[in-house]
Amino acid sequence: MKDSYLKLLSAVFSEVSLAFYLILIFSFYGNIGGMGALDNILIGSLFMLILPVSAVAVSYRKVVLEMGSIAKGKRTKFYLFNLLCYAIVSFVFNYFGNLTMLEISLSYFFSMLILFFINFKSKISLHAAGVSITSMVLILNFKLIGVISLVLVPFVWWLRLKLKAHNIEQLLWGSFVGFVVTDIVFLVFM
Repeated sequence: MKDSYLKLLSAVFSEVSLAFYLILIFSFYGNIGGMGALDNILIGSLFMLILPVSAVAVSYRKVVLEMGSIAKGKRTKFYLFNLLCYAIVSFVFNYFGNLTMLEISLSYFFSMLILFFINFKSKISLHAAGVSITSMVLILNFKLIGVISLVLVPFVWWLRLKLKAHNIEQLLWGSFVGFVVTDIVFLVFM
């Protein structure tokens, strides 16, 4: 496969893209509390996709759907901005009683917080964390049907290895953080 196709696939399966897919799914199949589906999509997309992508775009003067293409040492400000966005959207979802999206946004917030600190030592894989958060959310909400999403995990790992963006250890830790944090968040808020 050509690198341009791999990079496109990598963008399609980036952590912000996967967050957007969850927003779409759970705007129609989740407990959205006092929010309508359109409100949920707009607010979720603004804070979990548009603003995080825009911050990188403004900095690099191009749209970058994945922080994985940013050098480890230059990721700090983007991690902090994403954490702020996830915190704000978590408060909004909590205010409107949108339990499912609160759990998702908190899973992203706490995973990103852990990855932020690990980033000082290693370029951990946000893609692996994102796909693991997505799989765990789908499993916890849709049980056996959600298990099907697990096929995305090795696919994303293969993709990131093929692009030479990460090594196996960085992928394993990213997935571990995503799975464990999401499981804990959903256990606490169920």
